[in-house]
Amino acid sequence: MMRLLSAFLAAVIALAATGSHTIPPTRTFRWPRITPVHKSFYLPDAWRASVALVIKGVDGVPLYRLQCYGERAKRSPSDLQLHPDALYVGEFDCHLYSLSSPAAWDTLLTDITLPGGEAYSRAAVGATELVGACGNYPEYGLVRHFRLRGMMITFMYSDVRAKEELTSRGAPYPPGTPRVDLPELTSFRFTVDIARDPTAVSTIAEPVPFASPPPKKTANPYINLPNCENVIQRHVPGFVSETYIHSHPLQPPYPKVRPAEAGATFVAQKPGRLRLDVLGEDGKRVYGLTCTAGPEGAGPGQWGIRCSLRRAGERLDLLSDAVDPYSQDNPALIRPEQLHGACARYPGWGATRVFKLRGLQLTLSLHDADFATAQPKRLKSVRLRVEIEPDPTATSPVARAPQYIYWGVSTNAANACKTLLIPPASRNESWTPSHRMLIGAQNVGVQIERTKFTPRAPR
Repeated sequence: MMRLLSAFLAAVIALAATGSHTIPPTRTFRWPRITPVHKSFYLPDAWRASVALVIKGVDGVPLYRLQCYGERAKRSPSDLQLHPDALYVGEFDCHLYSLSSPAAWDTLLTDITLPGGEAYSRAAVGATELVGACGNYPEYGLVRHFRLRGMMITFMYSDVRAKEELTSRGAPYPPGTPRVDLPELTSFRFTVDIARDPTAVSTIAEPVPFASPPPKKTANPYINLPNCENVIQRHVPGFVSETYIHSHPLQPPYPKVRPAEAGATFVAQKPGRLRLDVLGEDGKRVYGLTCTAGPEGAGPGQWGIRCSLRRAGERLDLLSDAVDPYSQDNPALIRPEQLHGACARYPGWGATRVFKLRGLQLTLSLHDADFATAQPKRLKSVRLRVEIEPDPTATSPVARAPQYIYWGVSTNAANACKTLLIPPASRNESWTPSHRMLIGAQNVGVQIERTKFTPRAPR
């Protein structure tokens, strides 16, 4: 209860700092409950395979549409009309669309928030990922899980048949380039299981704790294959385990710091940088704060300011775990639309952002945001002020997510910033995404029957 009260008081202070005397109303944010689905499809012609599946709410209202196509499948007229710019990649690719509200992504099955990340979705597969050792690779092989929007979606590929295909495929390789035979999907069974999972709160697929298999060189310098012999685990931002803390190491005691501050004016669409050395009580540099702005700061073609805090001589960003588990966004990344109108007063995601960690409090304050027009993305310039203060109550080894859910997940775009979104009551005491399940970990050590690679005559 004291933690909640402290968070509430911090929000009030943040609102006062932005010139607002009215506390916005709050709303508990929940994804709509879905009706579970289990379907299996045998696809005898992988190239021209097509799968369409509607996910409904408990009231029978359609909420999502799962659409999958083979490499040479003809897209349905309705799919082309609703999503004319959608890009399907790989030998078999599935997209998940929201039917109730538009999304910023071509598919909700991506786990990359930046524009263009759809092309790297784990829902796009090829034969090289499903045969041999790669079939057993967790979350990138025969069994793949996608946790999002109150759902656990499981894709299972079985009865996989493939044939050898020459690497040429019409590609203009130079004369004398060595030939490498690759497997190509001919047929398979595709099973989809969609279950309710109230702990899956991400607006897009939650990142998995495994890296994709690294590339392996072949005799053809233009062709790489996935190397699936060793499973590579990776850190999921926002999931801070004891193993992660000790492996870096991040545990206390933390160095006591001196107060420090700095400021800079950033001009939109131009690069800029602010640096601040954080000194310990002995006068030695213990942390380095860097805020970098540029035309690609918030993703391809999107200007933004990205701040990072690192220990002296180290690369680990101590702010990278302050991830909102709903939006997968991080308040250390500042976007122009977050500084416009009511959005500038949204606690934790507006003009004032506070990070408490390792015995210090870092405050990012943005002032004098000048917009060219009434459009929230047409920012001309803004002034950033950063402050470091000692805070013995800040015991977290890394930065934590803000108290409030980022307004970007709201389906009510017109009034998104005017209501504070809070998680269900069961989450209020533990707002950091420590509830995240290590999806895919259940597959480690489980014997999955390997798909036999059966070469067949060309079609």
